[in-house]
Amino acid sequence: MSPSLKYSNSEKTLQNGLNHSQIHSTAGIDFIAFKTDTPVRMPPFLVGVYRWDNWRLSEILLRTNITVMDVTQSIFIIHQQRKKLEGQKPEPHARRRGAVYNDVLAKNISGEDYKVGFINNANQILSGNCEQSQCTFKDNLDRSQIVLLKQRTNAQKYTAVLTVTSGYMPLAWNWICWSKRIGFRNYILLAEDLEAYKILRAANEPVFISKEQSLNTSSKPEAKYGSYAFQITMMYRLEFLMRVLRAGFHFLSADMDTLWLSNPFNYISHDLSITIQGQTHKQTKMSGGFIIIHATSKGRKLWQDVIKCQNQNLVDLREQQHLKRKRPASDFTEQECINNRLNTTTINLLDPYLFPDGRSFFDLHRPQSRGIVPVVIHGNWLVGLEAKIKRLRSWNLLASTGSSCDPLENGIPYSLSKTSNPVRIRIRILAYNRLQSLQRLLESLQAANYLNDSVALDISVDRPSSAAGSSEKEQWKQVMEYVGDGETHPSKLK
Repeated sequence: MSPSLKYSNSEKTLQNGLNHSQIHSTAGIDFIAFKTDTPVRMPPFLVGVYRWDNWRLSEILLRTNITVMDVTQSIFIIHQQRKKLEGQKPEPHARRRGAVYNDVLAKNISGEDYKVGFINNANQILSGNCEQSQCTFKDNLDRSQIVLLKQRTNAQKYTAVLTVTSGYMPLAWNWICWSKRIGFRNYILLAEDLEAYKILRAANEPVFISKEQSLNTSSKPEAKYGSYAFQITMMYRLEFLMRVLRAGFHFLSADMDTLWLSNPFNYISHDLSITIQGQTHKQTKMSGGFIIIHATSKGRKLWQDVIKCQNQNLVDLREQQHLKRKRPASDFTEQECINNRLNTTTINLLDPYLFPDGRSFFDLHRPQSRGIVPVVIHGNWLVGLEAKIKRLRSWNLLASTGSSCDPLENGIPYSLSKTSNPVRIRIRILAYNRLQSLQRLLESLQAANYLNDSVALDISVDRPSSAAGSSEKEQWKQVMEYVGDGETHPSKLK
């Protein structure tokens, strides 16, 4: 290991090392130090091509903070090469004692039955002739989805998945900047096209694209809702999420036009008996743009049924295209596939005030009317990238300028568009003898956000009839003492 190498930029350091023959890439993987605050004890084995290299790869690929092991003061280190003995065939790699030991070790680290510590699971791999300093890094499109999941899921095995297209990058940057503001890192960005993948990889974001999908070099800003292109994108997302469930992880699937003001995992149910939960849509339905599925047998069965339904959507659209000789569209999408199966499973509709859709928040101001700052705001009920960006800017909810995140100075900006005029509101309450109900009502009214409107409150207390009993009259007195008469008895209202 060359003492002159610097590790603040590992990719640049490795490339420079290769160009100047400082790294013997063909003989094995060199020891590379990464900074961490939580060292992990090194397992007891020899430093060999198979055992050492693959254990280090498992560490690098599966841990957020990589263990640093200072070997400069070591007295005796063995680097075990795989050399063919003269006249003998080498033992098959998989049956060597070191290989078997490493498989067990990697399984203990990864929790998987197969070893994930392969160089192919890195973000980038070397391509070319490294012995002649003619090799460079290239993006690894064969990267393991399992490795990425293990890096980005939280302790409860939840991860968020958001689909990104190159045409919608302004919304992607805004979402990324908001995730940084709230300290949220348990997410994977699923690239729909190769251009989006390259942009996000260059920004060191946790992005994934399948090798087949990478053939889609770029994407238009927006596919028409229900169109064949839209339905194909949905199928790509559904199949990726199915692999997440099969790997044993719970997923939150969200549209890129959602705005996260808090960590949603703190506000959803972690009860595994609930198969699916999501944002309320039209009071009784669920939005396909923000749903959570638990990785249970029922969750996997539900999602497999949704995929079958979506596949039938594509078959129907292809048949229509064949008959009509044009690109058809259908209002029946994966969202309908999901909602048509809610009656047969355990569901949880998320609080519509904490998880409002675009119409509820931007047009009807329902969370604001109760003084509630939402957890996630969906930017739906509005079509077009420019229109969505314009609305975010008018509400001071645009957190990015290009690919750069704007600083947050005074907490979460949360203001209504200043174009609305103040309204005079008069609230009248007729009370009698239910003190606790009156107190709850007044507490709700006090907590509400009236958006700088003028509010007048009138409280009228009815008198007991001549037929009222002593208990009823006593309850009425309690209400009067609480409200006050404005003269001899002051009000207890705060």
